[in-house]
Amino acid sequence: MTFFRLNDQKALAWLKLKCEVILAKFESYTLLESVRNGEKHLEANKVADGRKHVAIRLLGDYLAPAWVDMLKKSYGLNDVADGPGYEYFDNTIKRPLSNGNSAEQEKAAKVSDAGYEPRPGWH
Repeated sequence: MTFFRLNDQKALAWLKLKCEVILAKFESYTLLESVRNGEKHLEANKVADGRKHVAIRLLGDYLAPAWVDMLKKSYGLNDVADGPGYEYFDNTIKRPLSNGNSAEQEKAAKVSDAGYEPRPGWH
């Protein structure tokens, strides 16, 4: 029987390689299109840091929190929140809304149910 001992430094280096692959292909991932659209008005260094946060977040869905913290520390992102102006909801990355909703947005949010009848058996 052969036993292997996990080397944290080698595992962290492997995770960083995976993160670098995500960063290298960031432009081609359709999942990240909304993130790229939100970066248009950010400075270059904030775009780079934001993309690192997104890549770590994507990998972090499959990692223990301790490994996510180690990966953030390896990129020097340990004291920063989850990125510049990005919010994460159930694996969907969305830009935050403006401070207030416009009247059109409020009106669109209110959907009238006039003329609809429930289907039999559906309550």
